[in-house]
Amino acid sequence: MFVATSKNRIFSFKSNTVTNSDNSADIEGNFLVENWQDLNDVLRDYNLGNSFRDFELSAKDGIIFMATEQLILRSRDNGITWENVKLLQPEKDAIINSLAVNPKDSQNFYYVTNTTFFSTSDGGTTWTTKKLPGTRAGRELLLDFNNPNIIYLGTVKLK
Repeated sequence: MFVATSKNRIFSFKSNTVTNSDNSADIEGNFLVENWQDLNDVLRDYNLGNSFRDFELSAKDGIIFMATEQLILRSRDNGITWENVKLLQPEKDAIINSLAVNPKDSQNFYYVTNTTFFSTSDGGTTWTTKKLPGTRAGRELLLDFNNPNIIYLGTVKLK
């Protein structure tokens, strides 16, 4: 189990219990463990700041993705090591609002900024972009689990 906080802090632990998501006591019981692992030491080199945006775990292969306003990180080993995903624009100019990973193919993922939708099908080597229409900013992304070609985009009005 992974826990990501709004201050870009990441922790994990292995649960030895089966959790019924309909039973809040089961969920709370999972957090009463002694084996929390602090993953933040390995993330210090990335200067994450306090702009956490998304945390995604690939259902197919367990690859973890984390997005802040400026960057997307990927871990292939449960958060022990991380790599920076190369973005199109320089990181200092990126304002990532949301990230979504295809649950059937972790090479295929998306992110959205205030003005542009970004997609990659090769793990971030190449990107395709589409400008968002109108004056609304992209705020949330969600993929349909059964049909990941269906992408939902939530927007907000720009100030």
